Amino acid sequence: GWRDYTGIMRFFLKYETIPELTSADVIVDAQMGLYKAMTSVASVVVTVHKVLGAWEDTTLTWSNKPNFDGTIEDYVVSREQGIHYWNVTDIVRGWYETGQNNGMMFKAVDASEAVTSNNFRQYYSSDTIVILRNCGQV
Repeated sequence: GWRDYTGIMRFFLKYETIPELTSADVIVDAQMGLYKAMTSVASVVVTVHKVLGAWEDTTLTWSNKPNFDGTIEDYVVSREQGIHYWNVTDIVRGWYETGQNNGMMFKAVDASEAVTSNNFRQYYSSDTIVILRNCGQV
């Protein structure tokens, strides 16, 4: 979303390793569940997208973030506290079809990112809250 002192915020998520599949295995459903710790006053639509380029969590910044596919894989109307789920089946299938896992990116819809008022969502990962902030950089 958007935060007054950071601007646009997005977050990237990638598994370091993914399970090996045999030729008999078929991915029929893949869901990503993330925990939102607080209920918000207003709802914001949060979308998930396939990431198109390589990145590392230790060096990722707004200025070197990889491109993402503009196709919305799935979305959640984010307001309530709790676990929110996105269907990421096509993203995960792509990792296995191409042999390239660039993860996924979550963002508020463009209308929410364009608003210049505090309207953002925080989700928890196993490491910490992971947020990529614009901070006015181009």
